[in-house]
Amino acid sequence: LAIISGRCDLLAEQMEKQRDQRSLEAIRLAAERVGGLLNALKLFADPPRPNPLAVDVGWLLGRAVREARRRFRPDPRRYPQPKVRLVVDGQLPRILVDGEQVIDAISEVVLNGLESEKSETIEVRAYAVPQDNRVVVLVMDDGEGMDGETLNHAFDPFFSSPTKSGRRQGLGLAKSRRLLGLNAGDIALRSKGGDGVIVAISLPLAPMESGETSEEQAA
Repeated sequence: LAIISGRCDLLAEQMEKQRDQRSLEAIRLAAERVGGLLNALKLFADPPRPNPLAVDVGWLLGRAVREARRRFRPDPRRYPQPKVRLVVDGQLPRILVDGEQVIDAISEVVLNGLESEKSETIEVRAYAVPQDNRVVVLVMDDGEGMDGETLNHAFDPFFSSPTKSGRRQGLGLAKSRRLLGLNAGDIALRSKGGDGVIVAISLPLAPMESGETSEEQAA
């Protein structure tokens, strides 16, 4: 895959016709997607061991939103383009997770919302549930939502509703659930057709006396 991508870049420098350059870019993007799929499959075959640290929720969600925006490929025919609104209480307690793994999981959920048909705003909101020692992250889009069949199979690898062209086929939500499970987290979906999708992600609080170094400080 690295050779394919590298040769595409070399050939693109020699091609003068835009049609040829677009073809090479399509090949390079396909190789990139295959690489991402192989990495996701490796997550199921040989899951990594999480390295939990006390992490600031606002920092983590900010990283996840930026990663989703970076990976989102907007459709130029779509107007308005969807946007992400992040709402985080600055007083939230820290969570005890592997930050990079959870960022990857949440960015998949946000990206799924960005690609939802007719969605205009994806809101990411977090709040604490101290009695359960959890923080809950809600990712809400205002797109067309999911019907019952899609909800029942949303976490199945490679499943995509036949009525939805905007959401990717692949391991997005299955990957998110796997990564969150490795970090003592949970994920659930709620939707009605035409009313968008609400994704609820539950993550464990860090012990108040743990004295762990936060991930953003360690970085």
